Amino acid sequence: MSPRATHIILVAAALTALAILATHATTPILYSAENISTDSHADPVTIDKRSPGDAASVIPLMGDLLGQTGTLTLTIKLKDYESAERDLARYAELSSRFDRLVITLDISDTDIGEFQQMNRQNLASLTTLLDDSQRLDDVKRLEIEVRGDEGQHAAVIYEGEALRQKMHQGFSSYTERVPAISRIAGGYGINTTTYQESAEHFAEAAGAADEWRRETGGKTPPSPLSITLSPTEGWYGDTIQISGRYTGTPPEAPVEIYVDSRLAETVAFDDGGRYTCSYRIGPILAGPHLVYTTAGAAYSDVATFHALPGNTTLTLALTEVSQATVACTGTLMTGNRSVSGAPIVLRVDGTTLFATETNETGAYVKEVALPAGEHTIRAEFHGTGFPLHPSESETK
Repeated sequence: MSPRATHIILVAAALTALAILATHATTPILYSAENISTDSHADPVTIDKRSPGDAASVIPLMGDLLGQTGTLTLTIKLKDYESAERDLARYAELSSRFDRLVITLDISDTDIGEFQQMNRQNLASLTTLLDDSQRLDDVKRLEIEVRGDEGQHAAVIYEGEALRQKMHQGFSSYTERVPAISRIAGGYGINTTTYQESAEHFAEAAGAADEWRRETGGKTPPSPLSITLSPTEGWYGDTIQISGRYTGTPPEAPVEIYVDSRLAETVAFDDGGRYTCSYRIGPILAGPHLVYTTAGAAYSDVATFHALPGNTTLTLALTEVSQATVACTGTLMTGNRSVSGAPIVLRVDGTTLFATETNETGAYVKEVALPAGEHTIRAEFHGTGFPLHPSESETK
């Protein structure tokens, strides 16, 4: 059986989604964006007036971002990790440049802003895919080395199963974004073929874990370490309860709790072999997040919670400090909760930008020097890195 055939289920899933998109890939735009804009579609003429030098870069950069996903997923699939690291660094650099453009051009509330948020999710997904693919190769080598040692071999198999589940769920999240991103890009005349192919590459990279599972016996014994999340979704500031139990005598090692492959908390088992942790939803992207726990050699299954995107309100007040300086103050809230550590942009006269950040109470303050004359100032929150929608203050 060829390597591609072993991944038939994942690839078939990708192709099913892509087949729906195929009829739209070459569909002509039904209106001229130069003359018509909708509530969400960004009019290139309008954004060009805001910053002529930057506006011309937006659409080509969107195409570059989509093209980079195809390059990166291909090098990961081929296990050319040195090239993949370079491709990922390039993708991250392009994404940062695009984020700055969206802020400069004040288009967070358009479909380009929606594209930006989903591109950030794609960057996170592909970063994790590269890490997991490299670790899977390490686990494969380790599994061969520890054959004959029942305890060590079981530990390696548990970790391999956790990686397999993560890669499957990562693939599912990635492909869910393909239709929306392709629709937005197609609306600006961007070719999405390479991006759609990236879903196939992702499927084959994730399918490598299935192939290894079959090679090592086709099944994984139940882990002694369980995991439960409650609730399984929440808004910024909500708490997700992560709990579980070790069947049998728990190890002396503590329980390490990972959210999106990052260590979030370390807790101890109680006398009954149970553990619990409260995880507060903070500055993470909206959408699904993967959670698993480890204790000694044991790995739990992978669980998922969803961070829901919440609305925000942003205020602005001005206080004269001197004839040439004004203090800008305000708060960022989501419902009745303050948002801490959030980047705030102050837009002066529609173009000049000043950056600040909210404190632990959601308040910000920034002194801005202004030349003599009349000026306008508006505070903006663009939602980057938070499960929150953008918002802006009244213009003062």
